[in-house]
Amino acid sequence: MSASRNDRGSLIRLAIYYLLLLAAGFVLVRFFPQLHQPFSFGRLEDLAGAPAEFRAAPQGVGIRTVGAVLSMIGALVLVVPVAWVYMLTKRAQRYDPSVVQTVIMLPIAVAGIVMIVQNSIALAFSLAGIVAAVRFRNTLKDTKDAVYVFLAIGIGLAAGVQALTLALVMSLIFNLVVLGLWHFNVGDIYTVPAVPGEQNSFDGVLSIRAQSPEAARKVVEPVLEEATKRWRPHSPASGEDRTLAYRVRLKKRTPIPVLVQLIRDRAADQHLEIAFQPGDGESS
Repeated sequence: MSASRNDRGSLIRLAIYYLLLLAAGFVLVRFFPQLHQPFSFGRLEDLAGAPAEFRAAPQGVGIRTVGAVLSMIGALVLVVPVAWVYMLTKRAQRYDPSVVQTVIMLPIAVAGIVMIVQNSIALAFSLAGIVAAVRFRNTLKDTKDAVYVFLAIGIGLAAGVQALTLALVMSLIFNLVVLGLWHFNVGDIYTVPAVPGEQNSFDGVLSIRAQSPEAARKVVEPVLEEATKRWRPHSPASGEDRTLAYRVRLKKRTPIPVLVQLIRDRAADQHLEIAFQPGDGESS
């Protein structure tokens, strides 16, 4: 699918976010040279070649504490855009909120654990025993979501050993690849899944004419997320700039009159002309 105007705005905000992160990192290193280590690959080199030197870090306790705080905050700010991309690319398929929350929280926990057990075999085995005793069971609705969990673990590990540059590269490259696959629809990524017996059909096309389409979009799409089984943007045959159109699959408890009323209630300050055309809408 090609990116809509709203999607392009999201991509621009994502690019600005990464630029701000780079600028913030540059400022910290420029004015606080003692914090250079977390923003380089030095920690990885220490772990690979001189663990004793790493344990006896020459910085004081205060600097190491600041480095730990930066690592955990870095894990958070670098995984937030990954969650954004997940929600953006799976918007039409109804993303799993629990995956979003896991992706955001997991790197912080992993970074903290890595800082606790680094260079301590005893602590590492203790942690393994604790994890073995506490069993986690969860089934992902979409197996592709597991990739986001693996990435979150990777970012947490990189942040935990204070290699924030590596974590940044992982976050940025992953998002670029996912957005490229999604934009060019390579391998039909994140399309609406087929429902047995329904042949992946939609009930019809919901058309909404508004004076401010972008303002209306911000109201309408959250309602569609909540009140329909699935939906996706649809280009209206008329091609009018002020008309939003969506192919929707309705829930039994949310027929068209109820859906229309929900939209009108949420957009009480906007004048919307709403129409529904039954049919799959594939022909247009």
